[in-house]
Amino acid sequence: MLSRPCVIGECTALDNAKQLSQNSANTLRTSKVSNTPQEAQEQLKQAIALLKPIPSWSKHYAEAQNAIETYQEQNQNLNSAVDAAQLAAKAAQKTQKPPHSAESWQSAQKLWESAIGQLEEIPKDSPAYPFAKRKLKEYRTNLASANRQLSTEQKAENQLVAAKNTAQIAEALAVVAKSADSWEKVQANWEKSIETLSEIPTDTKAYQQAKVLSSKYETRLSQASDRKNVEGIAEDAYTQAVTLAAQAKIFEERNAWFKASEYWRRALSYASQVPAATSYSQKANPLISAYKTSLQQAEVKLEEDRNLQKARTDLDRTCKGNPKICDYTVSKDLIAVQMTPDYVQKLQQTFIQAENTNATKTRQAIEKHVETLQEALEAIGDNANIPMQVYDGEGKRIGTKTPN
Repeated sequence: MLSRPCVIGECTALDNAKQLSQNSANTLRTSKVSNTPQEAQEQLKQAIALLKPIPSWSKHYAEAQNAIETYQEQNQNLNSAVDAAQLAAKAAQKTQKPPHSAESWQSAQKLWESAIGQLEEIPKDSPAYPFAKRKLKEYRTNLASANRQLSTEQKAENQLVAAKNTAQIAEALAVVAKSADSWEKVQANWEKSIETLSEIPTDTKAYQQAKVLSSKYETRLSQASDRKNVEGIAEDAYTQAVTLAAQAKIFEERNAWFKASEYWRRALSYASQVPAATSYSQKANPLISAYKTSLQQAEVKLEEDRNLQKARTDLDRTCKGNPKICDYTVSKDLIAVQMTPDYVQKLQQTFIQAENTNATKTRQAIEKHVETLQEALEAIGDNANIPMQVYDGEGKRIGTKTPN
């Protein structure tokens, strides 16, 4: 019994325990290493271990028990500090080497909040309070940073989701898109999706996926833009073709075959310019065949018109004279030429006079004139490709010519 600590003589255990307690407080106050609470707690445990063997019959027993109770209470506070430090270490570990997902930042956020909650439980009169106060400032700063990063990452993830949703709309519209307007809507959605991706900060986890998607969406945007342009060209060409064809029909009604041919030719050109595999190509293909037929018919009519006009011009030149040689009517089916009575009378008088005076040269000239006139009229009929009938001054048919 006398060999137990602090029974006789001085009680060094009490002094050593007090020193350990003081060292624990100094450690908490001055040390900046991460395991400070553990070191301080270990010193308190050593102090408690020194005091527990003091027996109840020692005169130092009461003092030792009071010290043990104090040290145990301090140890409870240190438990909170140790727990806070461990939580902080886990939070710091989760946020190493960013960027991280919103889920990781949310987990770190909860750890920082728990660590702060542990420290806030430490009373101001505790030796651990200076440590808690110092760490609270640090942890709150880290929590604020985690909150900002979480908010940034959540916003980035929301932007990523929004961009994907817009891309899905673009893909759905592309399935049914036909006209230039519908492809413009596809293009607008791809542009909106890419713009949303471009707003995602580079220091976020979502940025890596956004970078990959942006490249993919740029390709889709280019394809949609090209298709919109092609469909626009197709629509413009088709519209021009239909408009020109309508104008060509108006000229046909006016028998303006030169203009009709010109407009049918332009309508055919525009119809042929409609790109294949577009929404208007199926509409344009039947028009090409129809416009070719209409152009050919108009060109035939134009050729007939030109022939008629040339025949009139040639007849004007052939029939002129003093007196006038002939009158004529021209249609696509028949050219009718009638010698004027004055011309016939003059020709007969001149011929009779030449006969009476035996003017051979005059008679030959008359014969040559009549022969030349006949050849000219035949040539006019052949060139116009129209049958011709010739009448004398009294309206009696004197000749018929079928084109060669």
